[in-house]
Amino acid sequence: MKKDNLWVKWVHGKYLRETSWWIYQFPPDCNWYWKKVVQTKELIKSAPYIRQAPGEHAFLIKRAYLWLLGDRPRPSWCPLLWNRTALPRHIFTSWLFFHQRLPVRARLARIYASTTEIMCGICGQEEETLDHLFLSCDWARDFWNLASQWWPILQFDASYESLLNAMKKAKGNRRHRHITYALIEAAIYQIWRAQSSSQPPQYSSKRRISSYSEYFI
Repeated sequence: MKKDNLWVKWVHGKYLRETSWWIYQFPPDCNWYWKKVVQTKELIKSAPYIRQAPGEHAFLIKRAYLWLLGDRPRPSWCPLLWNRTALPRHIFTSWLFFHQRLPVRARLARIYASTTEIMCGICGQEEETLDHLFLSCDWARDFWNLASQWWPILQFDASYESLLNAMKKAKGNRRHRHITYALIEAAIYQIWRAQSSSQPPQYSSKRRISSYSEYFI
């Protein structure tokens, strides 16, 4: 741990006060997040790979992280999502998309059992589901058509499964496939961004395709 870090100095001065981290117990008047940090430490101490050393514990962050994750099946789309060609903000939004956890209006209404507006925030014509917003909404289709002019993008139907299968079957060398994946992630990000905007940008066939490059960066 970096002892010159301001947060580390604050923790040592306010909470630890020369007490060993591995035997430290939080006081009853501390805030909730510090309690969670200490509770996680206690959980990690029970991990089978922790080895006792003279006065200390042998500890590797990577092993602790993998142990906390447990034996979970890896989604088939992981190799498609995590590549260095895509931008972090595009990857994060696409990660939520492929997990089908983006808060589209239909999902929010189902979770909270409310009478919240469920019609598409862009076209207002159909219920805003994941498939509609990103794949069948007129605005989204126009955006995918734009992307296909900028790069030979994959062909898929208006469904999540169709898009995922098309990505798995992408052809070309590694670099070409990664550019394709990155473009799809950029499109997902921009469609979600448009849903959050009060006035989604309008596309005109008279504009040069190069002028749309801003949407993919």
